[in-house]
Amino acid sequence: MKAGFFDAQQVDIDADAADFVVIGSGAGGGAAARTLARSGARVVVLEEGPLVATAELGRIARTTMAKLFRNQAKQTAFGRATTPILQASCVGGGTLVNSAIVWRIPEAVLAGWHARFGLGDGLTAAALDAAYGKIEEEMSARPVVEGDTAGRQDVHMRIGSERAKIEGRYLHRYERGCRGSGRCFHGCPNEAKQSTTVNYLRRAVEDGAAVYAHATVGRVVVEKGRAVAVTGSVPAAASSGRGRRTFRVAAKRAVIVAASAIQSPNLLRRSGIRRPHLGDHFMATRAPR
Repeated sequence: MKAGFFDAQQVDIDADAADFVVIGSGAGGGAAARTLARSGARVVVLEEGPLVATAELGRIARTTMAKLFRNQAKQTAFGRATTPILQASCVGGGTLVNSAIVWRIPEAVLAGWHARFGLGDGLTAAALDAAYGKIEEEMSARPVVEGDTAGRQDVHMRIGSERAKIEGRYLHRYERGCRGSGRCFHGCPNEAKQSTTVNYLRRAVEDGAAVYAHATVGRVVVEKGRAVAVTGSVPAAASSGRGRRTFRVAAKRAVIVAASAIQSPNLLRRSGIRRPHLGDHFMATRAPR
């Protein structure tokens, strides 16, 4: 299997070389690809959005949204309220366009998971601390520093919280050499933000992984209770002279679905997978104090 970053509009996807097929290239997919490729497995990462070079990242909102976001940032959830949903659709996923903020799971939240869902044995604080440390080292997670990237408003917030006796601290962000350009939403123009595009996926490619952009997965193929392949399609590119075409990629060992909390259950449902709680409990709320 040839390693590297590829545009599926320009090249064919290797159909039979993968031990693991990873669907999605954001935080979950990038980390999975990094770990599996490092172990020596043959990994194929499939991303529905484009691979955008750093030099092509702009600062105009309408251009950025059309290029980097799903449905050109016009995705909407309909229900009791109509809610716009901004969701990245590009190599790097949300890590390319978020603010690089990273938090450890609060102790109270973890304790709640242990008590309510019985996760104490499989998700211990000690094991998480070891994983946090490794991730923070590799992703260069660090607190915002006064006099560096912290602005005047940040200093005023710190002073205000101290005077009001409210606990507070500067955000931790995964960045290396942030210049304070304020363009996180458009993709970092300096490659300082450690998105999976510049960190985990590059590490995975160095270890032999293949990352394909413009590869939209439609279904996971399940045979005898096991995911054995994925099928999907590649949109036509005007410059390639090729029409829209389909693909099937075999997964000799497993399929990793990391297509976001919204699209992952949609994909699994399209694949004929039925579970009582699949996709039914997504919500956005503030964490308990």
